[in-house]
Amino acid sequence: MIRFVSLLVALGLGAQQPVTPPPPADEREGETLVRMWFDRWNALDGSAASVDAWVALYQPDALHIAGPASHQKGTVTFHGHEGLRAVAALTTAAIERPAYRIDIETAREQSAHLFHSVPGPWGGPSIAVQFAAVYTLEETGVRYVTPGAAFFQILDGKIRRARIYLAADERAEVEPEPKPRPPP
Repeated sequence: MIRFVSLLVALGLGAQQPVTPPPPADEREGETLVRMWFDRWNALDGSAASVDAWVALYQPDALHIAGPASHQKGTVTFHGHEGLRAVAALTTAAIERPAYRIDIETAREQSAHLFHSVPGPWGGPSIAVQFAAVYTLEETGVRYVTPGAAFFQILDGKIRRARIYLAADERAEVEPEPKPRPPP
């Protein structure tokens, strides 16, 4: 018997491999919803169709909380679908070519988008992500990159609350693309 167990251990058959269980279904659905949020945010162009598609990700009584604009202090809370339409209108009036993307973390030669998820007391997951916001200011035409973090509370497949942080003090101007040289 000892020889048999020794043979199993030597072959690696007796050793248990650590297995990471897949996230619960509501967390996977939440991750999909968060990815859709970024896709639809980037697609906002001021058209009714793009705004409707983005607003459809939220519960009817959802909250969207953002940092201050240049003309105010403190956070700004937008309530319900009409408040979300105001967010979209303010955003599309102020920025062009949004390219918000979830950060990729790399370690041990592996890369992944990290979704930090925990169950919330409202009956759905809370999902946090770090992201980079790349956009051009409409007023100046200058393109920037700003690190950020977003926290989503999800219920019944929709966003019930979103809190978006942009690290304005870490905003950096994106180097302009070099102009093509005329042929000699």
